[in-house]
Amino acid sequence: MGGLTWKESRFLMCPLTDNEVRARGEALADAVQRADRLAAENKAAKDTMKTEEAEIEAEIGKLAQIVATRSEQRSVEVELRANFTLRLVEEIRTDTGETIRTRDVEERDKLRMQADLPLADDRKPGGGAAGG
Repeated sequence: MGGLTWKESRFLMCPLTDNEVRARGEALADAVQRADRLAAENKAAKDTMKTEEAEIEAEIGKLAQIVATRSEQRSVEVELRANFTLRLVEEIRTDTGETIRTRDVEERDKLRMQADLPLADDRKPGGGAAGG
């Protein structure tokens, strides 16, 4: 009986030269740097997505509250009326006339009154209906 011989290629472990080891080491370092860079980019993208998601969730919560209460905060002109005899300040909405707050007179209210005295004093010339 005759024999049969043939050849084929296989991947087997082979020792590397010093130059090949150096080249593989450089390739390894490059791959590690690329992986680190990609991980950092992915983290930044995830952080951005989480921030955007949180912003949308906050908007949803705010809008749901507005719909549920059928009201929202808006800029409204408020008139402040100080009564220094009673030492109270009333804060009144000019759109509805509603008193929204009554509080004690504060130092800044007193300073405002002092600053306005010359302009509001009807006894001074040009200071009111009796003035000239």
